[in-house]
Order: sequence, then C-alpha cells, then structure tokens
Amino acid sequence: MKKVILISTFIINSLVGYSQLERKLAITAAVAMPSFSAAGNIQSENIYKGYSGLPGLRVGLQYNFNHNIGVGPIVSQYFGSKPNYNLTMTQFGLGVKYNILPFDKVISPFITAEADLNYVTVSQKANSVTEVPASNSDKEEIVLTSQVRNYPEIKTGFGNTGVVLGAGTDFTLKKKYTLFVSASYLVTNALKTFTSTSLFTENKSDLRFLILQLGMRFSFGQSKSLY
Repeated sequence: MKKVILISTFIINSLVGYSQLERKLAITAAVAMPSFSAAGNIQSENIYKGYSGLPGLRVGLQYNFNHNIGVGPIVSQYFGSKPNYNLTMTQFGLGVKYNILPFDKVISPFITAEADLNYVTVSQKANSVTEVPASNSDKEEIVLTSQVRNYPEIKTGFGNTGVVLGAGTDFTLKKKYTLFVSASYLVTNALKTFTSTSLFTENKSDLRFLILQLGMRFSFGQSKSLY
C-alpha cells in the first residue's frame, strides 16, 4: 500500500510540475548570417576581416521567468570565406532576453545579451600574392611599393571568449509559435589569444561581426499560461 501511495504521489507531483512549466520553456532555432568588416590590402594584417558570410545556425533553449524575461543556453555556428582563407566559429553561450512588451503580444520588441565560449578554426591555403599597402594619408604624395608575400599553409583551431548584444522583434503567430527577426553584434578576444598572436604575428584585426537572424520559437505546454 505504501508503494502505491508513493508512486501516486510521484505521478501527481510530476503532473503538477509540468503544469507549472506551461509555456515557460521554449526551443528557438534561427538562420544566422554573419556580416564581416572589409579588409585592407595586406592579408597578414587582416586575418579576421574581409570574409563573405555564409548562412549559419543558432539553436537555443529558453526558460521564461515571466512574459518579459527569459534566459537559457544557445549553440551557434558561423562560416566565412575569402580568397586563401576559410573561417568557422562554434559558439556556446548563455543568453538573457528582455521583451519590452510581453512576448505573447502580436508584436513584441526585445533586447538580448549573451556571454559565450567560442572555438574558431582558421584555414589558410599556401600561396604567393603581390600586395600594395594602403595609404592613410591624403596630404602628402607617398610612393607605395608592392611586394610579393609568401604565405604558409595553416589550419588551426583555438578557443576564445566573447559577448553578443542585440535587438529584434517577436511576431506571435499562435500561443506556441513565434517568428522573430534580430540584429546582433559579436565581440571576441580572439586577437589576444596565444594561438592568434603566435601564428598570426602581423595581424591587427579583431574577430567581431554583425549577425542577422530569422528564426522561430516553439513554447512547450498548453495554450493557457500560468505565470
């Protein structure tokens, strides 16, 4: 009899616990397009700039404390490509989202903040190129001398940290389904990591870029909210 009571109590508590999580948990998935800054003429000084962004993916789990504040883990991956270089970045983050209007409104703008651990892979093919330094002066006549640079083949991966700040808007389609668009800006400390400074000794560029997103959020539970 005691076992039956214990099992019944466990089932009831589980059901109560699930009901308390109605629409407090959500899965998010988004296509993310990185936009990198333009690079100068010298490749070795612009390791993290000048890439053409390729579509990446961001997937997250969000716990909503109420209709305005949510927090949860996020996994992202971005890609960039340019002549002689490819860049891949995998991101593990913890994000906070604040909806200025309750997120179940038809239209709800929001802001986000995220702290990340990143793993970056840079692949550089061996080649020889002729480069001309860019002039930073328009007041004097400067003779710029071109030079042939021989770059070694390098493929390396290394960890770094970063933060992402962004803003966007939720568009509620139904109680459980939300479409969202956002723009975020990622800043990392890749330039100061040991791998970066030891392999790319001439590099002066930071790994930072704009991220444009289009995604969906699916909320768990019944349509009725218990906040």
